[in-house]
Amino acid sequence: MNYALFTNLFKYKEKAGQSPLENYLTELFAYILDEFIQNKNPVASTLLNDYFHIPFSEKDFCDTKVETQCSYYVNCYDYTARPDIKITLHGKDVYFIENKVEAEIAWHGSFDQIELYEKIQCENGEINKGIRILSKYAISTHSKNFSSENIVFWRQIYGLFKKTKFNSEENLIIQNFLNFLEENNMAVRKSLELSEGGLKNFYVLYKFLSENLTDFAGEHGYKAVVFDGNSDYFGFNIMYDKKPYIWVGCYDESPDEIVVESYAENTEKLTKKLGKVLKPGIFFTSKYGNRIFARILISEIQKEKTAEGQAKIFSDWLKENHVGEILAESYNLING
Repeated sequence: MNYALFTNLFKYKEKAGQSPLENYLTELFAYILDEFIQNKNPVASTLLNDYFHIPFSEKDFCDTKVETQCSYYVNCYDYTARPDIKITLHGKDVYFIENKVEAEIAWHGSFDQIELYEKIQCENGEINKGIRILSKYAISTHSKNFSSENIVFWRQIYGLFKKTKFNSEENLIIQNFLNFLEENNMAVRKSLELSEGGLKNFYVLYKFLSENLTDFAGEHGYKAVVFDGNSDYFGFNIMYDKKPYIWVGCYDESPDEIVVESYAENTEKLTKKLGKVLKPGIFFTSKYGNRIFARILISEIQKEKTAEGQAKIFSDWLKENHVGEILAESYNLING
């Protein structure tokens, strides 16, 4: 067993104004993965093959290395890259994993982290085989080579470990790891539940909208999803550079449905630009006279009982109603 875990974690002890959560999780996950590999635990094969899409076979148990915080100077960008985790198979094939919790992919001028990591030229005959992302939310990158299939969510890791039986030595650290993910809201998503008065509570709706809109916004390159509500309405703004572009939420007069509105003042011009994608039919307005571009009953989402199923219905609704295009055109109009 590798006994350096707590020494490595201590490097990231909390400082004033700085949370070590991402680096802490990096070391913890890398330690667990390395232990699985060293002990030839089949969970390592499942993790690498089925989740990270890293080709891993029985023979690789004896020839795989897991490292953290390796540094590379990337000549074409004149910048130093430090991927969170480096996995080397049979001394040659290198896969990098970048860990994200609340933060977005970092930008360095004209390129982002993933584009930077893709340009890493390894040494000693090693070959850079690609980047994987381990994240709490969906992540956006401008890389044309990166596939969304290579994003793994912490809740997926939680689900795999939760249903797996471990030996007594492994179980202690795994159970503490699962508890840590739960405490940091990185375990499972709650489904929208009904009570006699409607939703079980608004906190569940808050979490549902916050998490699913954060995924949606990240996929479209937007940095922030910020709560915006009062006694009359309850929802979230999707923002970029402190400017809101669309609002998604519920009004007190119709709390059983979720709607989409734009912050673009020229609604007619926006509607005209979206003419080819907007669904034909009656146009609705909110109590404030704002144009509603899409609406869905919460009961439609609740036709699925699991959080994953409900998230898919919501995601499909966003796509079918071209909310991504509404967001993009709102951005263009607001910024002239």
